[in-house]
Amino acid sequence: MELPPVSLAPYPEPEKTAYLRVVAAMAAADGQLAREELLFLQAFCEDSELPRRATARVLALARGADGYDLAADLRILQPSALASGLLRDLRALAEADDEVSDAEESLLAAVSAGLGFAVPTPTGPTPLRDFIGDELTANSKLIRALKLRMEAPDVTPDDLTTMGRQMTALTRNQQRITGAAMDRAHAEAQRRLDGMMPGSTARRRPTLTTSAILATLLGKDELELETILAKPVAARPATRDAPVSLLWRLLARFNRATAAAAPRVSVAAG
Repeated sequence: MELPPVSLAPYPEPEKTAYLRVVAAMAAADGQLAREELLFLQAFCEDSELPRRATARVLALARGADGYDLAADLRILQPSALASGLLRDLRALAEADDEVSDAEESLLAAVSAGLGFAVPTPTGPTPLRDFIGDELTANSKLIRALKLRMEAPDVTPDDLTTMGRQMTALTRNQQRITGAAMDRAHAEAQRRLDGMMPGSTARRRPTLTTSAILATLLGKDELELETILAKPVAARPATRDAPVSLLWRLLARFNRATAAAAPRVSVAAG
């Protein structure tokens, strides 16, 4: 059973203000605040029903305002139910733009120490995930990257290329897709990413690559596939091969969403 979404709106103002200030500090940590990030943060504040004056302070912090007291905000959040969700959201934000900077690593470590939690994998309900909600249709690479980052944070492009060679069968409409086809799909996915993120580094956004490769393999529109991947999936079968079972999990979401209208996609581990 899926857990209910988590929103900041019902929480006391000091807690949600502290939460959003720490998120703003992460947005500012690498010294490269994009206009899209600022608009995203402003919308997050509005969705959280933060008062206008508090929102202005959060946005000023994101722009690099001096005098931020991280320890004070962590003291507010330490006893709050928001603490673990904050760490997951911060990790997702840090990893959403290709690589984690030293400043972002330092902030993650400081928040982890201050709250007394290890930095968890960015999955499960969180305030940021609740805010993103169904906004996959929005024209925002940041929202799309964050959503997918939370869905499959442990997949890398190299994992996917390896999967293609490890599989003995990957079928779509009864047609075998070979390792060479997987390699071609990987190249096509890389081309798409180059178009979306000109000048980005070799450390690509892994879950966007996942989506692009699967969209190529399955002949689906990428946005449609991303929407499918956001849906819950049944328990995966036991397998000796963790990367293949992870791809099975993604494909199972595709099968579940299209079972009534299309042949099933299957993965058999060798």
